[in-house]
Amino acid sequence: MERPAGHFCWITVVTPDPDADKAFYADALGWTFRELPGMGWLVLVDGEQAGGLFPNVTGDGTVHHPGIGVMVRVDDAAAMGRRMRELGGRASDPIPVGLGIMVDGADPEGAGIDLWQAGPGGAALHDPMAEGAPFWFELLSHDVPRAVAFYGALFGWTAAAHPGGDPPYVVLSCEGEGIGGIMPVTPAMGNPPAFWGVYMHVRDVDAAVGRVRVAGGSVVLEPHDIPGEGRIAGVASPKGVMFYVMAPAMPAPPPAATA
Repeated sequence: MERPAGHFCWITVVTPDPDADKAFYADALGWTFRELPGMGWLVLVDGEQAGGLFPNVTGDGTVHHPGIGVMVRVDDAAAMGRRMRELGGRASDPIPVGLGIMVDGADPEGAGIDLWQAGPGGAALHDPMAEGAPFWFELLSHDVPRAVAFYGALFGWTAAAHPGGDPPYVVLSCEGEGIGGIMPVTPAMGNPPAFWGVYMHVRDVDAAVGRVRVAGGSVVLEPHDIPGEGRIAGVASPKGVMFYVMAPAMPAPPPAATA
């Protein structure tokens, strides 16, 4: 189920303790792993590629904050990186990484979002509705109109307000298919940085939260229902990497496959 250009296609888990985190994600989400010698590990969901897990210290000694990064598939990483900079975002030069070419980027608010030009064998192939699969991506934003304009100009995403949301929630679509959303920062949240969060699909949120606790993780947002949408919870790994688990009220349609 290969993602076309403009769709979220890959997650990157960065951790100071890969062995411990592999065990955590295996127990909590059912992930398995395949080693990328000298680099890290592929994250597999039902045996299919969904992302990668890497140490947070790179070969040149650079230390990265632990977290889960997101990638959007593009046809030309270099050209899209230049476009990202023209629109007020940040983008590195293209980086060959073995399975393809990436650009380390961020939007004008500083929310990290990378670009991925897949090479042979470098595409995510997992079913987004499989247990433990990343399937929804959500931007926490201080300036929703600016974010909508940026991502619309960069990827051609369209935006629509979700009816009845409080605070108002914006659904992002690529060629008519919902792929993510934007949640505005509210005063009750304090002043968090803008960032992209990842939702993992699970059949039973409460059971998934139980597995997270047993595996040494913590609960950031207790399980609760969102009328008409499903049940969600916010959790974190033992190293403090936060993500959501969600059981949708109705199955979301899978991304369109490429020809």
